[in-house]
Amino acid sequence: MIRRLALLTLLLLLLSQMLTVAAQESTYTGTLDDSEAEFKLEVELRAGESLAAVVRATSGTLDTLLTLLDSTGQLIISNDDRTLIDLNSAIGYSSEEGGLYTLILSRATWRPTAGEYVLTIRIGDRSVLTSLALAPDTVRLSGPTQTRETEHFRVLYTRQGADAVEPTYLDLVEETLEWAWQQEVVELGWPAPIIPMASRIDVYLMDLIDEDGEFGSILGVNHGDFSMGDNPATPDVVEAGSASIIRLDNDYAEFADEYDPDVWLRATVAHEFHHSIQRGYDALEPMRWYMEATAEWISTLVVPEDIVSYGRIEENYRYPHICFGAFDLQNMGLMYGDWPFMAMLDLHYGAAVPFQLWENIARYDGFEALERLADSLDTTLPDMLAEYRLRNLLRDYPFAERFGRVSVWSSDTLQRPGRLSGYGMQELGVNYVTVELPPDLYEVTVESDDNPLELWAVGIRNRIGSLYRLGETGFIDTRPHDDLFLMVFNPSYDDNLGVCEYASYTLQTRRVTETIAQPVADETRLVPFFRLPS
Repeated sequence: MIRRLALLTLLLLLLSQMLTVAAQESTYTGTLDDSEAEFKLEVELRAGESLAAVVRATSGTLDTLLTLLDSTGQLIISNDDRTLIDLNSAIGYSSEEGGLYTLILSRATWRPTAGEYVLTIRIGDRSVLTSLALAPDTVRLSGPTQTRETEHFRVLYTRQGADAVEPTYLDLVEETLEWAWQQEVVELGWPAPIIPMASRIDVYLMDLIDEDGEFGSILGVNHGDFSMGDNPATPDVVEAGSASIIRLDNDYAEFADEYDPDVWLRATVAHEFHHSIQRGYDALEPMRWYMEATAEWISTLVVPEDIVSYGRIEENYRYPHICFGAFDLQNMGLMYGDWPFMAMLDLHYGAAVPFQLWENIARYDGFEALERLADSLDTTLPDMLAEYRLRNLLRDYPFAERFGRVSVWSSDTLQRPGRLSGYGMQELGVNYVTVELPPDLYEVTVESDDNPLELWAVGIRNRIGSLYRLGETGFIDTRPHDDLFLMVFNPSYDDNLGVCEYASYTLQTRRVTETIAQPVADETRLVPFFRLPS
């Protein structure tokens, strides 16, 4: 009898454990439009529980956005597009301590959309995250699928229909994929990506590019499979690493008249393969700019003739007032065009720093990864961004000769003492102001009702740049410089890159006497590639 009771107790205990880990699934349907802009749901997770949420638009033009907030209202993770060719959204999250969370389903903010949706939520142990996986067999080619394998990749292609691949191109793809592995993993030292159970990374060759070859077409796509776990190749244990699949165009022939298709292939492979490396660190990082800026920078390192990356800088130089890391505006590639920020980390702080950043991204979400990096370097995140904005003005990069005629946009010209109302800028954004005051010594003050702003002065003479950190007020002397500029910098920021707010300001300028000490530059630099702002 005692043995039976013991056995019964054991069975009840096992049943209790099974019930504890059993996934709970809920489905919600509705419509998002101007009258109902979002759907909110409170979700309680116990310590160690995971959440997987997937939303699918079922009608209209709906472009979804999923966001998860903690109990204090702070952003944990968000996802706009599940892939570059999918407007639906999916997020996964594992709670270490448990707590009450808010899941928000809304419309993507950059354009008006509306339609019906189906939202599915699964809560359970970490295995629920596998429901977020993008099954490779959902990728349909225009003809029978054939495969060829290299050491690290499996290439899936067809010889029929719109996706048809020529044998010579297939050979080039195989060679280029292994070249990217050699360049990024072996030569540059990035950790190898997570390899899926098939023991190779799947690469699909498809007709991705518009017939007219219009710039902005999808050149390549990288999908994470959302099967979370550690990456043995990373220095530290990671929790949200995942394998990935890659899609490449089947010929890049649309660019043949103007550009070498081989360059497009190598640049795209370098970019998309680095996304595989990044997903080995963290497949759930909510700030997509980390991924795109790093992948573009890596592409320029291994493909110096990569015209795509250099072309993307123009939009960022034209809109320096937009908040750093912002979602794209009207399909502008701002996240891609900020790749010189990663180059700045390498040039200014050391070659190991970009690696340290990605190790932080594996541990922390959003700007916290960059904050902790800055702290380890005895600086601050705003100071890092100020350095980046100054380098953009000066075109202070060894590769800037490839920028062509591109220079930053000057929002105002200061021609006389007195009051000047500024254009304004968003978080971590700047206004560059051209100074054309008569030769003399001046005091300049920036005033803002929104939040404290910072002033920098930059003088140019004989290809020497002199940098002056003025704070909210300081002195400038127009006489020692051929060209002089003010940089008005907004050091405020938060993790909500979907909503960026402007800070307005005024500049107060007055002449001062010679008895005041002459301004002394905090730093001087040789700037051979400087070009006057546009």
